[in-house]
Amino acid sequence: MMEDGDIPDHLSYARNYLKMYNDIINEYGISRLEGAIHFVYDNNNIDYLVFGVDNKEQLIEDI
Repeated sequence: MMEDGDIPDHLSYARNYLKMYNDIINEYGISRLEGAIHFVYDNNNIDYLVFGVDNKEQLIEDI
């Protein structure tokens, strides 16, 4: 869920993937969180979703 500018240099290769992901979710008019949750929900090979939060507000948003 990091913004492009927050990605550490050693993960700079992920910026291209983040841009592609952003293009897809923007096309469908959904948030990054909604896209990630729907990916898990719509994939029959995934049984559980585990996520981490930095603060109470993030937890409330995820719920």
